[in-house]
Amino acid sequence: MNDVEQDLRELFDRKASSVGGVAPKLPEQVRNRSRRRQVGIALVGGLAALAVLAGSAGVLRAVDAGRGRQPTPADDPWVGYEVFERTAVVQGFTITSPSDWYMVDQWSWARPIAADVPRDVRTTPVLMLSNTDRGLTTSPCFDAAFAVGSEEAIMTIAADDAYVWKHQGQADALPQAPTRFDSEAPEGTGVCGTGIYVPFATEDLPFVAHFLFGEDVSEEDRTILIRAFETMGAQATVDPTPIGARRDHPSGAYVIAGGENAAGPWTLELRPQTEPAYVANVQLELSPTEGSGVVAGGPFTVRDGRPIEQGGGNPVFGAVVKAADAVELRLEEGTPPISAQVVPLPPSMPFDFDLFFASNDADVQATAVALDADGVPIAPSTPVTEELSHTTFLDEVDHLPPGQRWAPDVTQEGNRVVMPITFPDGATAELVYPTELRLEGLNVYPDTYGVLDENSSSCGWPVHASRHDPRGGWLRGNQPIGGLEGRIGYVELWEGTQSNEPYNFLIGRSGSWNIIVPCRSAALAGDTASWAELISAAESRDGLLVFEDAPRLDMHLPEEGATIRFSGDDVIVDVSSGSARCDAGHPDMGARDGVVQWCVEPSGGVYVYANAFEPRREDFLQGLASGLEIRNYRPGEN
Repeated sequence: MNDVEQDLRELFDRKASSVGGVAPKLPEQVRNRSRRRQVGIALVGGLAALAVLAGSAGVLRAVDAGRGRQPTPADDPWVGYEVFERTAVVQGFTITSPSDWYMVDQWSWARPIAADVPRDVRTTPVLMLSNTDRGLTTSPCFDAAFAVGSEEAIMTIAADDAYVWKHQGQADALPQAPTRFDSEAPEGTGVCGTGIYVPFATEDLPFVAHFLFGEDVSEEDRTILIRAFETMGAQATVDPTPIGARRDHPSGAYVIAGGENAAGPWTLELRPQTEPAYVANVQLELSPTEGSGVVAGGPFTVRDGRPIEQGGGNPVFGAVVKAADAVELRLEEGTPPISAQVVPLPPSMPFDFDLFFASNDADVQATAVALDADGVPIAPSTPVTEELSHTTFLDEVDHLPPGQRWAPDVTQEGNRVVMPITFPDGATAELVYPTELRLEGLNVYPDTYGVLDENSSSCGWPVHASRHDPRGGWLRGNQPIGGLEGRIGYVELWEGTQSNEPYNFLIGRSGSWNIIVPCRSAALAGDTASWAELISAAESRDGLLVFEDAPRLDMHLPEEGATIRFSGDDVIVDVSSGSARCDAGHPDMGARDGVVQWCVEPSGGVYVYANAFEPRREDFLQGLASGLEIRNYRPGEN
């Protein structure tokens, strides 16, 4: 990395915690304007996907769709829908426009494309706002053939990497956003082709606004676009993560709405399906400005007679059949329902359903209900079965069959068995025990403890792992509450079974293992989202699992130790590495009370605790206490 690239990286890093303010309200006369010709660009893809991204507080206000507006074409997707004033945040830019304008978050799509452009002419699109649907994979900054239609109005906000290169990262000479649009400014030619250019900075990060106006564009649409720019709250928070270190998308995302809940601000985004179904279904990224997270739901295809699909918690969002006249959230009995905002899909996504969303500030889980014109709930036209509801990565991976056990491979040395094990903290050892104990016939799995920060109690302390499908006893329902992309891959939040109340569970996957983290949260937000993002583990050579620490997340607590558990129908044996209990010095080697415990390897703090649930297993406990040895112990690097 050369000096200029390093300067740019440092500039973005310094801005990563900044937040743009909410843009001022649009003038009343601007909100009611003429309809435009739709430019539909078909996208290759299947199911629609929604995502909610971190940003500043958004505002939703209803727009009077009738007063002062000209007749709309029959193919206008917004005919019959309420147009609202949408304030949302895209990469730190807080921008307000009517909801039937098309706002596209282009940053994650544009980054890898811009990386191949020479630095001295590189400009990376951040967002596009237009009065027509231009689709999700086009930009005047990349496409030399990009042409504006006669009635179109298009604005692109782009990071001006070329300016950084030319001026060695200094943006002092640029006006600070928000800034004015010069209505007398002539068109020019630049890195985004022909158009009107307005350079500006957000503190010391340089950007450019590029405007295109068709020759027949209405004065109202011109005013809307200019006003959106001039009232734009702008503090640069574009993601500075190096390309390849995160999941970039092969398309942009339509910005549907913005808002704020107790966990922080959110922005609702829409994408087509481009990845495996468990990732590409509707996704919600919900976080305060100092963090991030994703809540995913789905499949939001409203298929096989399902009139409505929902996800999220606050907001609740999803898809609903076009036959629905309205959507409302129903809470507990006696609580008034919450009306949801229904939004049509853009023309580039010709799927036969609508979107909806609604804030739910109540501490009660809401059920979204599709209503007909008389306010009567629309019932499914076919029975809803479990098969129709599966929208989880758990369907895509192999699990140990029910009732089958797993243990690391062992070797025989005379009348003793040697089992290599790797503890969750990375320590390794060999268990050596008499053949008649048959520890390899028990189910063997890792168990550990983790804590996020010092005062967070949202999730964790115990962290489990299983090769079996956790839906066999841990989880309730057929689909997760939500999910996000974390260090370990895709992580889902599931509702726990009644026997596990008050816990829900984060479920992730590493190798052959399902990682199970208990949480007291019903939404994938705040500390729960941080857990999902930060937890990480890797399968060891002997088939066990090693958990990794992360900033804020401590997965190796010395007072408990990292445990390998041996579980049978009537016995449990815990072998823990690095346990502080070895310092207590109170071994219990007698099996008559159904428990034995002792420090089997003091130098490594390896502690054994075994519990038998039947008197006939006292011989097993006594044989374990007298015959188990630890050999070749090596501490882990964690």
